[in-house]
This record gives sequence, structure tokens and C-alpha cells, in this order.
Amino acid sequence: MASDPTPPPPAHVDASEEAENTMAAEAPDVDAGAEALLTLTIILPDAKASKMQIMVSSQEQVHEVRQSIIDLPSAFQYTCFHLEFNGEKINDFIPLAEISDLGATPEFHVVQDPYTEKEARIHLVRIRELIGAAGDRSDTTQGLLPGLSLFENVASEAQGSSEESAEELPIKDYDFQAVPSLTSLVPQPTEPAPKTVKQIALSSWNPPPPHLRQRGHLLYLVVTTTEGEQYQITSHVSGFFVNKSSNAKFDPFPRPAPKGQSAHSLLSLIDLISPSFSNTFIQLQEYNNLRDPLATFQITNAIPAAPWVVPSPSSSLCTHLPDPTRSQETYLLAGVENTDTLRDWNEEFQSAKELPRETVQDRVFRERLISKLFADYNDAATRGAVMVARGEIAPLNPTECKDAQIFVYNNIFLLLWC
Repeated sequence: MASDPTPPPPAHVDASEEAENTMAAEAPDVDAGAEALLTLTIILPDAKASKMQIMVSSQEQVHEVRQSIIDLPSAFQYTCFHLEFNGEKINDFIPLAEISDLGATPEFHVVQDPYTEKEARIHLVRIRELIGAAGDRSDTTQGLLPGLSLFENVASEAQGSSEESAEELPIKDYDFQAVPSLTSLVPQPTEPAPKTVKQIALSSWNPPPPHLRQRGHLLYLVVTTTEGEQYQITSHVSGFFVNKSSNAKFDPFPRPAPKGQSAHSLLSLIDLISPSFSNTFIQLQEYNNLRDPLATFQITNAIPAAPWVVPSPSSSLCTHLPDPTRSQETYLLAGVENTDTLRDWNEEFQSAKELPRETVQDRVFRERLISKLFADYNDAATRGAVMVARGEIAPLNPTECKDAQIFVYNNIFLLLWC
């Protein structure tokens, strides 16, 4: 019998096909590893050692798990802590898959850390927002009522109309010649939220003098409860405690019992000094749950649009309430040293674009960083343009005509075209 004249394939073809088959066989394992889910048991540092479970991906980093814990209702009073596994501290910037001996249902312990000034400021801002004491922020750049939403009004109307008869036409008794009203583009006034405290702000004794900073004093606060009692509070590296200061006397050391209380969290301390705080805080949570999260949560890395139709100044939506901390938010958010920090935008964008993007996690981290940089740049450029239009920034070449003057704000060059 004659042999097959077809020559055998070259050896390098077999090797390449074998490599492709190997890669195809390994691909499902990679996808499965990327999508592996873990059930974490979080043990809180309270007296009862409460436990809660969260579902996370094995490719998530520890700081993302930490943020998930902060957002949970049973743990939102904790902001300054680290996670421990088998008695060892976990690095916040490693994926969960890199933790040895993790298992399928690991237990993480929440261990409270000593405060720094930055952590104390973050904690104060967080607690003010949680208990409804932050108030509205007057944005002098973006406009009036930025991010105003009609979602809740439209949703309630749709729910009410669904209960009506389906046989009734939606355009019954509709007058096509009527002049439209702009009030339909404005949200309806809502009931005010329950008050948990009358006031929480930085004290007039803040900041601590140098010799008390060496003893661990970070901030001095003043809290006025709904009962009308005013408490001067010291933020210490170990937590918060009621001190013996008053509006006329400075004594930032712990007050003796029965009014002397201390706690690691400011939320827990307010609960100890105000008898009505627990009930009003529960009412505030119920009030917030009535609203849809899509209409209340702030969108990440986005500038809210200011509407062109706004309520009248007499509307409850435009009520301007007193808030002594409103003018202190710049310090609370950025601190003394970082309020006027200049940024090198070219270097930051170039470094972000050069980040690796081989894996899904690398691409997600790269896109998050670039999105944040674009949001920060747009915000800085907008503020700079508004300040130039108001005449609050001096030009670099004041002797030139107005059309040729150049301005610089946060390392962004601006021109004023008239």
C-alpha cells in the first residue's frame, strides 16, 4: 500500500498548538480565581463581640473590605481601626487572596487604633454626617441646589397611578392648551429630619497648645444636646472624653463622674451624655430609609449639575440654617498643611496612565485613579475659572491688556476672554 504523501507538520507548529491548548486550559482557572467569593466573619470590638458576615471577592484589597465595614449600619461608628487575622495585622493594600491560610470562611477582628489628628478630623466629619448635624454645604462655585433630584416625586406619583383603574386613559381631561407650570420641575418640600443634637462643632479653644499636643490632645469640640446641655469634649489619641472646660474657662482634662464620660467613638460618647439621642437617631435612620438611595448618595468622582429652575427663596428647600462648622469644613477635610497644596497635574496623569493593566484588578485600579484625577482636575479648573471671573486672582502680567492676561490657579493656566 502506498504511503500518505502528506508531510507531517513541523515541530514548532505542534509546540505552538500545545501552548495555546495549555493557555486555554488555564483560562477557566484564572477566571474562577478572579470570581471566587469569600464569606468573611467580622468580629466587632464591642462588649458583646458582635459578629457580622459580608460577601467579598478574593481579589478585593483589604482596604476595600475595610470601607465595606464602615458603611454597614452595625459598624458605622468605627472609622479608626485595622483588621487582624489569626492575631496578626493585615496590610490594607494587599488582595485577600495573598493572605496565607485564609480558608473559605475566615474571621477578621476589628481592632481599634489610636487616633491621629487626621483620623480625628475624618471621624468628626463622618459622625456629623451620620447624625444629621452636617447641614447643607453652600457651594459658591457650582450653583444653587446642585444635584437636585425629582426621582422621589416621580416614583411616588407612579406608585399612586398604578393603583388606579387600568381602563382609565392616562390623557383623560388633559388640557393641551394650558400653560405649563415650572413648579412641576421642582421637588416638593419634605418634612424636616429629626434633630439628634442641636450643635456639634470645633470649640473656640481649638487647636490644642503644643504642651498638650505632647500629651495626646488632638481637637477640642463642643456638643449641645437636644436637652440643652453643652459639653466641651477633648479628642485624644485614645478616644473622646468630656472635659472640664467652659466657654470662659480652659480645663481640657477629664470631668469627674457623673457627667464625665469617655468612649473611643464620638457617636458612642454622644449616646452616653444625651438620654434622647438613641431614640432620635433611630428616627433619623427611619427617615433616611424612606428616601431612595439613588437620590441621596453622592456619586463618586462627579460634579453635580445645578438646575436652571430652582424654588423661590421662601421655600423650605432653600432655607439657610446656622452651622458654625460650615466655615471650618476646609480645615476638617484637608487640615492646616494641605489647604493650599499645589498639584502637578501632568506628572499625576502621566503616572496614572503608566500603571500596569495586565490583569482585571490592575485595570480597575488604573481606571479608578484616572477617574478621580479627572474629577479633581475639573473641580480645580472650574473653581479657578470662577475666581478669575470674579477678579480674585491676580494676573501674572498685570501690565498687559485684559484679553492677554494670564492667571494661574493650582498649577492650571487660565485666560480671561472678554
